[in-house]
Amino acid sequence: MNFKDLTELPVLISDYLTENADLNKSIDYKDLEEIQLPLSRGKSGKGFRKLLLLSLCDYLGIEIKADDTRLIIISKFIDLLHNSSLLIDDIEDSSKTRRNEPCAYIQYGVALTLNCGTFGIFKGVDELITCMDSDSIEGLTTEMKYEILKIINEEIMHLHIGQGLEIYWRDISLNIPEMESYIKMIRMKTSGMLRIMARLFLKFFNIPNEKEQGIIKLMDYIGIVYQIRDDYLNLSSKEATDILEGKFSFPILLGINKELEETNKSQIYDIVTKKYKFETDIELVLDVLEKQQSLKNNEILVNNLVSFIISHFQLKKDTPINYLLSKLEINNDTK
Repeated sequence: MNFKDLTELPVLISDYLTENADLNKSIDYKDLEEIQLPLSRGKSGKGFRKLLLLSLCDYLGIEIKADDTRLIIISKFIDLLHNSSLLIDDIEDSSKTRRNEPCAYIQYGVALTLNCGTFGIFKGVDELITCMDSDSIEGLTTEMKYEILKIINEEIMHLHIGQGLEIYWRDISLNIPEMESYIKMIRMKTSGMLRIMARLFLKFFNIPNEKEQGIIKLMDYIGIVYQIRDDYLNLSSKEATDILEGKFSFPILLGINKELEETNKSQIYDIVTKKYKFETDIELVLDVLEKQQSLKNNEILVNNLVSFIISHFQLKKDTPINYLLSKLEINNDTK
């Protein structure tokens, strides 16, 4: 039937609904392939989360093979959740590149990329439910499954709250966040993904509850230092996109507060909060930060935080988690 012959439309709809009573079975591979194009570009990230997941096994003294089904399920879920959220983040930040390629929304448009990002999050949860309902993970009671889904829902909400706060400061209030507010924001936005990974690990491997609080706190610390380091590296690059995007990143906050202490006004704030910026604006902000030694202080702080985490959690020297944390230190090779 073509669109000109509408008299038979009721029959066509009736036949279609009868033949495709199960909606899920009516969705074919081509449908899914087309709507997931923004996720299909293939480049993966740095692999930090996978390495951290494996290092947790050693930290807890558990002998687990790297190809353990439970580890694969967690890694796959975190990858899909992370990559899906990046599609949305790039739109929200008006980013231009991701992993040295044009952002997905530039190639596929905002609408499809946004839809793909939200679909990817729900798809990840759906696949995790399927794995929990299969024989892939032994010993999960109905109550435990419910608890896991509640944890995931809570942490995904935290991710959105953290991202939302950063956007609100940047686009709506233009208020300079207090340091405690900044830490709270990155604890939700960045540490959240690590907490999801760790909390799934704890549940899937039946780790005693008394160890949970320490592991979650460790993930919070690592996420916080990771984001402060990432903020530093962004302004150490030629593009310094955080300035263009108007973010109140860690070195920007250091610089603004330093200026306010000295003169009660801030040139950095005036530039960062401008709607339109020029290359000379970026150079000016970086020049001020350099003269203040705010970037240097940021570098020192990251390295001190790494040392503090290693000491506070008594991480032994020749262990995977100690090695991984030492890689977060900023040195000449990092810059």
